[in-house]
Amino acid sequence: MSSKNSKRVFYNLKQLKNSKEEKRGKIIMNFLACGFTKIEFKSATLFYKKTSVYEPHFWINEAEDWIDFFWESDFKEV
Repeated sequence: MSSKNSKRVFYNLKQLKNSKEEKRGKIIMNFLACGFTKIEFKSATLFYKKTSVYEPHFWINEAEDWIDFFWESDFKEV
């Protein structure tokens, strides 16, 4: 990776870290499209909600309610 590309990667990662959560999907997809122009990127997720600010290209299930995944729980409280 050239020095110019590494600066761009660092800038984009900093931008991603400082961005609001709802913009992160768009920032990531834009970063990939700009950095790798010969590749077509698509996003996919297991669950998608119509109220989401980012719509992936593919999803398996449409969720209507909030989903609590087991890995989001704090097992120290159990």
